[in-house]
Amino acid sequence: MIKKQQILVLDIGNGRTKGIGGNRYRCDYPSHVLPYTKGSLAESFGAKPFKCSLGHFIVGDQCVKGKIATKSTDSSFYESDVFRICLLKAVKDSGVKTPYLVTGLPKEHYDRLHTGLEANIRKWCKSEGMSLPGIVIMKQQLALFFDPMIEDQDGNKIPSKILLNGKVGLLDGGYGTTDLGTIIDGIPNEDKEWGESTGVSDIHKKLFAALSNPAANQIKKSLLPTKFELSPDINEYTMDTWIRQGHIVYCGEKILLKPILSTIVDKFVADVLSRGIKSAWGNTKFMTGVINAGGLANITPRDLLEKYIECPIWTPSEPEMSVVRGYYEYAVAKLTKSKTLAPCELAVNG
Repeated sequence: MIKKQQILVLDIGNGRTKGIGGNRYRCDYPSHVLPYTKGSLAESFGAKPFKCSLGHFIVGDQCVKGKIATKSTDSSFYESDVFRICLLKAVKDSGVKTPYLVTGLPKEHYDRLHTGLEANIRKWCKSEGMSLPGIVIMKQQLALFFDPMIEDQDGNKIPSKILLNGKVGLLDGGYGTTDLGTIIDGIPNEDKEWGESTGVSDIHKKLFAALSNPAANQIKKSLLPTKFELSPDINEYTMDTWIRQGHIVYCGEKILLKPILSTIVDKFVADVLSRGIKSAWGNTKFMTGVINAGGLANITPRDLLEKYIECPIWTPSEPEMSVVRGYYEYAVAKLTKSKTLAPCELAVNG
């Protein structure tokens, strides 16, 4: 039997790297990687380089945002050096000895990549002198089903007996992908899935384009100061920071983002989610409920979702952490056999 202290779960996406270890390890940082150069600005700010067989790198918040290249949101990300370095750093930093690793892939990449990803992870870790006794690669959206923080709109936890009864939808709106899944009486239905490489990063890009040229993007003059202009060091990753804080500081004053962002989010939902719902579920009127998680859940108002989802919508607290929490609950339940696991366990390899 695997000990809880051996468990390490990682959710590595284009936007952020999140992890939970059975030894109480936690991480959550941007999936940014830059080569470390001695005498660089990063060094002057006390940034500590991460060393691996590929070289020395600055990882996460310590990266200079203006120099970060746009990352691919397609399947190539999961074979990239950025993914590899973020994974190796998390494994090393965790302090989990001989970790049993649980991670995942978006629906649209899972079938084609999960076997190769497992082989790559073993190879990458072996090159750093680390041994993994086991790896489980899940379909990412299934993790939502195991999140212990699923709540209704009044903040009440959803009992497992409700989740295991009827048709439950899974909506994972991530940084680079949007995925929908279906659980019927506790068992995943692979015929009712949908996913594409479109996500919150597309909203960031559209917001950046709109702020770069407000007139061309029809932003009302009343929403921005006269002669508003972005500085050269601002890019799409700055948009993530501004959205999280809810405003822009410009000439010492706060500019609220919600009125500008709402139009972009409305169009995204009308395009992407409406297509996904039609493909995966047809309609939602006969569903028990939909678990709404991922970073998209933080910027999508409930009344907007209710135009497309006509059943209860359950949004976990800190929905951007739902996938990694779900991985962890799954790992503890199945790998240590310390809990009873729903039939959903049949859907993942391992």
